[in-house]
Amino acid sequence: MAFIFIGKGILELQISGWLSSTPLEQIPQITWLGIFSTLESIGAQMLVVGLGIFAILMLRKNNA
Repeated sequence: MAFIFIGKGILELQISGWLSSTPLEQIPQITWLGIFSTLESIGAQMLVVGLGIFAILMLRKNNA
């Protein structure tokens, strides 16, 4: 859910003019997943995914 919220939130900030928009033509838009082809939205979503992976790895390390 956070992945979708981040993508749609960044899009709304770009539409309102609060954030810049750097288009990425290589990435398709999948609106129902919150994936929009801009550097800012993809970057924020990758940060969320990275933090999730980091949290899982830390939990596994602490449980081992």
